[in-house]
Amino acid sequence: MKRRTFVRISVFVALTPFLWIWYRITSYYNLNISSESSVMHIKNIKEGISFYDEIIVCRIKNEIKVYSSKCTHAGCRITKSEGSNIICGCHGSRFESSTGKVTKGPALENLRQLPFFFNQKNESLQISMH
Repeated sequence: MKRRTFVRISVFVALTPFLWIWYRITSYYNLNISSESSVMHIKNIKEGISFYDEIIVCRIKNEIKVYSSKCTHAGCRITKSEGSNIICGCHGSRFESSTGKVTKGPALENLRQLPFFFNQKNESLQISMH
């Protein structure tokens, strides 16, 4: 093998892990940027408790509350409700839909309420995922 070929292969092999790490970091960063906020048209939000990918929207009469769908106990995705309770399917924690407060453990912390802005012009909610 020629020295030039050996050097090229060595440089490629040496740089590959760094390029892979750079790719993974930038991919993760881009995924997080794209999910910083979510926009929902108000007509698409039904009365009661609605579950979306990363959020739970509670619409009771003219009041809207938005919570993270991540359970504060073990981080499971919450996808169930019963009456006015939001229920985590993993370990049975229950939260009040109007306040996000824990009504039954094992969760000790309330659901994280997400801030949102109501745009009257196009009747939509812009929900911040922070």
